[in-house]
Amino acid sequence: MRVGDDEEKVMQFLMGLNDEYEAIRDQILLMEPLPSISKAYSMITNVESQRIVHNSINECVENTVFQTGVYSGGKVQSRGQRFENFEKPDKSHLKCDNCGKR
Repeated sequence: MRVGDDEEKVMQFLMGLNDEYEAIRDQILLMEPLPSISKAYSMITNVESQRIVHNSINECVENTVFQTGVYSGGKVQSRGQRFENFEKPDKSHLKCDNCGKR
């Protein structure tokens, strides 16, 4: 197989990718010389593996946040309930009955 045929196959492969692979496609197209079809495929599968792991991590975080609730910016969200302008109660006046410590 000629070098031109190899490059054409790589170009066809890259141009057939979905738009979500645009960044890696552009990186591969900028490589000099153009990588082999197997190297290009390997680079794409690495990006896809990273995307799968990233999506799994985000899904776990979102599930954890949903189950435990979130405190952010003076607002509490917990299991679908929302409390506006949540403030911690003032405990400076409390003291221990046993030792008198505040």
